[in-house]
Amino acid sequence: MPGIGLQSAQRIIAEVGIVMEQFPSADHFASWCGIVPACNESAGKKKNSRI
Repeated sequence: MPGIGLQSAQRIIAEVGIVMEQFPSADHFASWCGIVPACNESAGKKKNSRI
């Protein structure tokens, strides 16, 4: 994945394993990893978000 370093990739693989059938799509997997950008603004107000 772009933006994921070697150590982060190793940790993700250690947690998830190499069988990816448990995730219906790449988008779902990226969301599970917490690396999906989010729009945290509504009506011009910015909301709190995790990093």
